Amino acid sequence: MTRPARSLVLFLLVLPAFLVGCAAVGSQSPGAESQAAAINPLATYPAPATGMDALLRGTLRLSNGCVTVEGTDGSLAVPVFPSGDASWHDGVLTWQGHEYREGDSVEFGGGGGVPSKIQYLPEGCGDHQTWFVGP
Repeated sequence: MTRPARSLVLFLLVLPAFLVGCAAVGSQSPGAESQAAAINPLATYPAPATGMDALLRGTLRLSNGCVTVEGTDGSLAVPVFPSGDASWHDGVLTWQGHEYREGDSVEFGGGGGVPSKIQYLPEGCGDHQTWFVGP
């Protein structure tokens, strides 16, 4: 077999493996996003150096895979935490060393923010107002 023919055969053998590998990069199994939301119902944004000083006060709620704060008027706001600063495990929100459960009264300093700054927003949060929790 000539050198060009060997090169062509090698190329044809390697090409399918390369294409399969490329197709797998960035792909998720069906439902992977909803599974991630079920595991982590917390919205996040890149952690800033400083924060705002307004106060969100209400009752912690979890519905449709989204953590919200229900105000006294019944309105819902999605607290968006600095990435890596809060966690949710077995129905418990841990934030700055404190643990909160659904139905607990909560207060989070922060303020309104630009929705495009949100790094992760669980699917179930829909069109609720967002609240950027200060660091």
